[in-house]
Amino acid sequence: MGDKALVDLQIHHYRFDILRDIIESRMTQYDHIVIMPHFTHDTDPKKCLHCLKVFLRAS
Repeated sequence: MGDKALVDLQIHHYRFDILRDIIESRMTQYDHIVIMPHFTHDTDPKKCLHCLKVFLRAS
């Protein structure tokens, strides 16, 4: 891709609330988004799935 692409890295520090804020605030700013969630054992998977579903509906 060379100089035709720009890569932004947003880090959520294993926190769902930060991931949600990143997705909600930036989902219209990019042509493509790669989401690589990785959470600790106490993260509620239902919250993560809900966040991703909202993102997919909006895109």
